[in-house]
Amino acid sequence: MAKKQVVHETIGKTNIVIFYHDGMVSVLDEDDLASSKKVGSAAPFVTKVEGVNLTFKKAGRYFKDDQTGSIWDITGYCKEGKHQGVQLDILPHTNHFAFAYLAFFPKAEIYGQK
Repeated sequence: MAKKQVVHETIGKTNIVIFYHDGMVSVLDEDDLASSKKVGSAAPFVTKVEGVNLTFKKAGRYFKDDQTGSIWDITGYCKEGKHQGVQLDILPHTNHFAFAYLAFFPKAEIYGQK
């Protein structure tokens, strides 16, 4: 995710996008959060807005859709452009440490790894 920043996928018949933002810091790293290492954060959304599946790319600290040039933040909220004020539908998700998740679900797959 840190390399790609934006990932488009299809789950069943639903097109989704996962936004990645590198600004999140680890709450487990240091007592002083300002000194903690950056670990990033990711959030998945449905791409369909007003009946159109949008595609996105990273644009600085925000995300830009290719269809209208609207600017979206990590929460899936459109800050400016044609879709200003629109909120992408967020998908249920959590961010876990892989080792902890795999301890409970050892057959789970890690995206992009065979």
